[in-house]
Amino acid sequence: MNGRERAKALITEGKFEELRQLADEGDKHARLMYGDLLVLCGDEAALQAREAWYHLVSLLARQGRTEEVRALVGTHCPNAVPALAHLLARQGRLDELAELRVAGSYEAGRHVADILVAQGRIDELRQHADAGNRSALTALARVLADREDIDGLRALAHDSFAEEQLIEVLAKAKRYPEAIALRRARTGQRRARMEEHKLNELLRRAGHEQELRERAQTDENALDHLVRFYAWTGRADELRTIAETGHQEAMRRLFELLEEHENVDELRKYADEGHRSAVYALVNVYRKQERIDEIRAMASANIADSRYQLAEILRERDEVDELRARAAADASDPAFRELVGWLSDHGQVDELEVLSRTGDSWAVAAVARLAPERLWARAEAGDADVLWQLRRAFSDRNDVDELRRLAAIGDEQAQGDFLGKLSQLGLVDELKARADADEPHAMTYWIEHLAKQERVDELRALADEGQALASIRLAEVLGEQGRFAEVVARAEAGDRHAARRLAFVIAPPFNDNPEDRVRP
Repeated sequence: MNGRERAKALITEGKFEELRQLADEGDKHARLMYGDLLVLCGDEAALQAREAWYHLVSLLARQGRTEEVRALVGTHCPNAVPALAHLLARQGRLDELAELRVAGSYEAGRHVADILVAQGRIDELRQHADAGNRSALTALARVLADREDIDGLRALAHDSFAEEQLIEVLAKAKRYPEAIALRRARTGQRRARMEEHKLNELLRRAGHEQELRERAQTDENALDHLVRFYAWTGRADELRTIAETGHQEAMRRLFELLEEHENVDELRKYADEGHRSAVYALVNVYRKQERIDEIRAMASANIADSRYQLAEILRERDEVDELRARAAADASDPAFRELVGWLSDHGQVDELEVLSRTGDSWAVAAVARLAPERLWARAEAGDADVLWQLRRAFSDRNDVDELRRLAAIGDEQAQGDFLGKLSQLGLVDELKARADADEPHAMTYWIEHLAKQERVDELRALADEGQALASIRLAEVLGEQGRFAEVVARAEAGDRHAARRLAFVIAPPFNDNPEDRVRP
């Protein structure tokens, strides 16, 4: 176990005195975490006694005590300038931020730029940029780019970021010669691969075919842009030539072009050669041309997505007899789903009920939506698919009465859906009554409701009664309210959930997944 893990384990176990002792012995992880703990508790005296100046600055900044923060930064904690800058920004004290920026604080300069942009004070932003505020210069370039102010950006073009914005604005305005000249200059200065790629893109947008062809001899990215140029201009012959070399994007874009022009003969040729994308494109063209016999023939061989296309066409044409025949011949045929859709559209509940007994989920869902009473006997018999579809149908239309009836059958998921719907719709009296009656899962939903409403006293009472979830949510709510002193007290008294919450806040996991950082 390394130092960080050891210190975190002490917090998780609520052993704060041992954490303090470890910090006093010089363990840097324990010292940092114990300081964080004192900040959460708001223990200013302890921080001063320990001369934990950085943590003391953090506490004072949270409390908005600007002058005391400034004094500590000037005497004991110069590395806390970012905290002072953040506090001044929070208070909108622009002049003091500007002074801090002049003294060398990058964070102060960034806050100055953010405030001026938010308030639309662009002239002042320009003044700060001219005075050497790098963040102000970057922000000004973004503002000018949004305004498509070419002259303004040109005046800033000595800056690399501003020049990049200028090139983009020139290209957007179709002033390609100027944009390309600037891009060439940057490419010549850097020879970076990204600059070369951006030049290729500009050449494509400007229609400089010859130069792209020349560059494509040695530059794969230039060849990609040449392909996109030919696709954009509808040049099938050139695309075909490149596609024959094995270039995948050229092949794909050729098929798209052939589909757009409904070139059945060439698509069929490529399809016969085994090009799957050509097969899909051919089916699409047949559908556009309403050549249902060709699609039917392909569907018989289950080629590409022809069965799906045929089923959709039959439904659109109300050719329900053929849908029935195909569905009867093969329950996995997409015709089955389209038949269910057609019957649902036309309210044919009797036939839908018959189909639902084959076990098809689409048919069960349709009956659950149109005539749920026909499924009750199967629900009471424990049919899992029927129960699931009824739960979904009743939940979608917020039908609490039917969910209550479904929950009474004893289905655990239905009980959860019903209780969740009570909370969602504000029917909390019934929810509380069920929780008090110790109905399955009701207490869980009641606790979640209390946490959402931040009803700390009731959460505390349930936590003290031994409800683990109440302890977890109580620690979270107290933390959200900044009442960490109580969380610490509960942890010291043996509430392991409070201790875990403290450990999570002070030493969160090294994990970029936000879901994992919500709660321990």
